[in-house]
Amino acid sequence: MATAIVPLTDEYLDGAAALLAARHRRDRQQAPALPARFDDPAAARDALRDLLAEPGGRGVVAVRAGRPVGFLVGAPRFVPATGWVSFALRPRAAEVAYAGHAVDPEQEGDLYRALYAALAAAWVDAGLYAHYVAVPAADRQALDAWFALGFGCLAAYAARGTDPDSDPVVGTSATIRRAGPADLDAVMPLVEDLWRYHAGSPIFWPFSPETAADRRAYNERTLADPTHAYWLAERDGRPVGLQTFEVRQVAGSPLATPERCVVLLQAWTVPEPRGSGVGRSLLRHGLAWAREAGHESCAVPYGTANPIGARFWPSQGFRPLVYRLCRVVDDRVAWSDGREETAERPRP
Repeated sequence: MATAIVPLTDEYLDGAAALLAARHRRDRQQAPALPARFDDPAAARDALRDLLAEPGGRGVVAVRAGRPVGFLVGAPRFVPATGWVSFALRPRAAEVAYAGHAVDPEQEGDLYRALYAALAAAWVDAGLYAHYVAVPAADRQALDAWFALGFGCLAAYAARGTDPDSDPVVGTSATIRRAGPADLDAVMPLVEDLWRYHAGSPIFWPFSPETAADRRAYNERTLADPTHAYWLAERDGRPVGLQTFEVRQVAGSPLATPERCVVLLQAWTVPEPRGSGVGRSLLRHGLAWAREAGHESCAVPYGTANPIGARFWPSQGFRPLVYRLCRVVDDRVAWSDGREETAERPRP
């Protein structure tokens, strides 16, 4: 039976919302901490409307026998090169959010290919060569479809409960305390070392000098916000470790954010005491604070190419919720796309 790929208009929004709600119910079977309210197609519909309302937001839907069997919603992303988060997103990019896609699992696996083809051509024509998508970690069918389209894994968002685990407390000679606004100058060298480390092999996330002012301003604001918490490890009066906990969405999506969740955004231990329990002690203090503040889950993002994070976080009970994938299209296609030369479109 033929499948038509058409714009995602109001006519098909209810059908797309039903697909998203069904996907979310499947996701929650693997991750029960995810918010149950999006099992309801009405809540899923609101999430889709929010995505379509973003600047440049556009969606397509696969229709078979008059019924939606898959959809895809994406939007351009323009990140200032001086912003500290520019390491995670190229300056001109397009992104499919966590709530921006779903297909009927009973349909053949080439739906994602057809949906992506319908959106990606306009992105490439606009010079948006970096494409990102957030995929539920347990959705093997979706992951395989995106990998087949040339996407690779960039980062994981993993989560665990804030309840105390059964492991014995690891001793450390470091002193752990909660940092405050007056500790900005103690915190920033650790933050700088963290992101310099991510510029190294095999991660290769860019560390731009132009982002220093924004990075400092961000941490200054966050340190002053009592709903967040910075935990600092010191040895002989010298800062040797840091973990920062913030109230924010996981992968930028309410669907991916467990109820009463806090996000461990930045974590670093200097090389000298690494392996002596500093990181685990910081985590225990952070989780204890989170429990007292009413947070039942803690999530952490980490680069999947990060040899330290990819070992440490799973060892502490964190399990992947979301994978963030990326594809960078060869920019030579701007002039070498097989189309004929015309007066309006001359060859260089």
